[in-house]
Amino acid sequence: MAFDSKLSDYELERDKLFEEIRKRAEVAELARIEAEELRLNLPDLNPVPAPTELPPLSQPASHIFALEPEPEKPARELKTAREIEERIESANRYYQNEQYVKALDVLDEILESRPDHTVARALRAEVERAKALSDRMLADELRSREGDQAKSLIEMPMPELSSPRTRDIGREDVLQEVPTPVASESETPQPMSRNDWKLRLRRAALGVLALFGVITGFVLYRNFYELFPGEATTVLILPARSVTLDRTQIEGLTIELIQQLSHIQALRVFAPTTALGLTHPGISSARTLDAKYMLEWSAEKSDAQSTFSYKLVDVATSRSVLENSNTVSHAEFSSFSREIVRKSREFFSVNSNSPESDLSSHNVQHEAYDLYLRSLSLLKSPNANLDSARACLLKSIALDPEFSSAEVALGLTSILQCERSSTNSQNLIEDANRHLLRALNLGNKSAAAFQLWGNVEYHRGNFPAAIQRLEQSKALASGDAETNSRLALAYLRATRSEDAIAAAAEGAKSDPLNSAARELLGMLYLLENKNTAALEEFEQKPKPSSDAYSNPYVTTLVEANRHERALDILKTYVMNNPGDFIALYDLGRVLQLAGKPKTDWQVTFRLASRIIDDTLKATPRSARALVYRGLVLTRLGEFEAGTKAVRKALEVSPTDEVVLMNSARVFALQRNGTDEAFTHLGKASHRHFSLPALLDLDFAALRSDQRFQKVLSR
Repeated sequence: MAFDSKLSDYELERDKLFEEIRKRAEVAELARIEAEELRLNLPDLNPVPAPTELPPLSQPASHIFALEPEPEKPARELKTAREIEERIESANRYYQNEQYVKALDVLDEILESRPDHTVARALRAEVERAKALSDRMLADELRSREGDQAKSLIEMPMPELSSPRTRDIGREDVLQEVPTPVASESETPQPMSRNDWKLRLRRAALGVLALFGVITGFVLYRNFYELFPGEATTVLILPARSVTLDRTQIEGLTIELIQQLSHIQALRVFAPTTALGLTHPGISSARTLDAKYMLEWSAEKSDAQSTFSYKLVDVATSRSVLENSNTVSHAEFSSFSREIVRKSREFFSVNSNSPESDLSSHNVQHEAYDLYLRSLSLLKSPNANLDSARACLLKSIALDPEFSSAEVALGLTSILQCERSSTNSQNLIEDANRHLLRALNLGNKSAAAFQLWGNVEYHRGNFPAAIQRLEQSKALASGDAETNSRLALAYLRATRSEDAIAAAAEGAKSDPLNSAARELLGMLYLLENKNTAALEEFEQKPKPSSDAYSNPYVTTLVEANRHERALDILKTYVMNNPGDFIALYDLGRVLQLAGKPKTDWQVTFRLASRIIDDTLKATPRSARALVYRGLVLTRLGEFEAGTKAVRKALEVSPTDEVVLMNSARVFALQRNGTDEAFTHLGKASHRHFSLPALLDLDFAALRSDQRFQKVLSR
């Protein structure tokens, strides 16, 4: 590289020397010619006598010699916005075709008529910049060519110039001997320089890029809705109208239809809790929920046949867009939901070859189907009677052994029983797994089957596998609220908090009247210390029919410094339930944290202590009463007595998850009890994971500890 630099410097010095020699030769030649003309002093060969008097001018001199400019034509006023827009488009075309002068003329005309036109002013500035750039590039090109031509002229052999004699001046043969420096048009053009190649390549590259951009923009425009699909269409399914069917059958039919329609990816069907929880089901409820379509339907049974009809209504126009009715035998009654799914898929133009259309075509024995519908209604009720649901499902499978959906529902029943209590939990999980395998062997690959699979893996502690199966369930029924809530908990246990919040939010969106879905989202926000967002979710949660209060909601109110609202909720409950020592403890705790007078919370704790003593007199070995005695005594500052009560409770019930959790709360309130608190907390969560229990106010100081995250993921 150093040698190349020296070589280029040498060439530059040589070019400068040649240029100086050429200039000096030209100056010397011009000086010689001028001296020769002065020496000869040639006279004027054609003298013209000057006139003594000029005739008068027929026209004013200023007009003849154009000394004064012609008056400018007034600028044509552009009146209409359409005319201005057309002129701007014309200027833009000139600009795109690199006719900058014409573009500037058109824009100047617009600005003379409308000086405040921002579009024209901005376009003129852009054209001026482009013109300046073009002029600069042209000047560089001309300069490069002139340098190349001068270099070639210097390298040409200079002819010998002979001095013409006096008698030869004006002769043609002498003039032909004088060489001219300008090359004739017939000569071979000079080769392009490096700058010429760079300029042409740059322009070609810009042209290719511009063409590529135009093609890409066109493709994106044509495929915009395919590349960026909009939000799924929302559908509200109303409970069936029926005279011959009872409530459990109607609810079961509604749940079954929602589950089937949820397999259509283009739809987001509101969950059963919302559909069955409407006070006044109808078009007004659909508009309140912001549903785009509403499905009204009815079903009747007679001795020999069944009749069903349905109507899909556009909520915005209140007009029916799809309706049909059909009469079938009892054996074909279970096919009515598949009929609605098939017609809905055709209406929404869903590809029938997609995985979402892979639904079971098995016609279930009608008595088995009735029992299955009753079990669905029982399982979706707030306080589900799981034993009755299990009995219905076992009878249904006995009547129709190939009824795979009943196998899935029976597995879900075992999961719900496992979640209610840790007693016999491993046997219940294995029972759920057996029913899952039977359903899979029968060819059931529905969203409910994959959801059950995810629940089994979750309760086995295999959270990555649980996430995989629940995501498969979501892929088949993306709007299913239950799947999203289960997936949110699996994400939380796998320490993926952001994904957990997103899944819980989607579940709450599909099931806005489900208080459990709202509460789950609020608790996840509370875990991330997003108290404002958590409070919004708890406030939007449907109010319970009873005066029961939510412990996570009270925790959120306290952490958001809304103590008075928390106290109002607890006082109302205690007033209606004066013998509840747990509510009295919660009330005294909030009074203490709110900074109320000491006598107020002491009186509340003493009252709770007296009720606990009465309970222990009746049942001396009540471990749960003993551990709450430890909590009350600890809040009163009697730490040794509180610890003694907890030790006794652990002796009575060393494996009870509630006793273990409350024992951890006692040690969490003591100054040096953090290690023992995490020991009991880990044991309790291992036996039965409860997110509301982990978010108790007594654990507020432990949430920032790394060991708390380990408890969540254990």
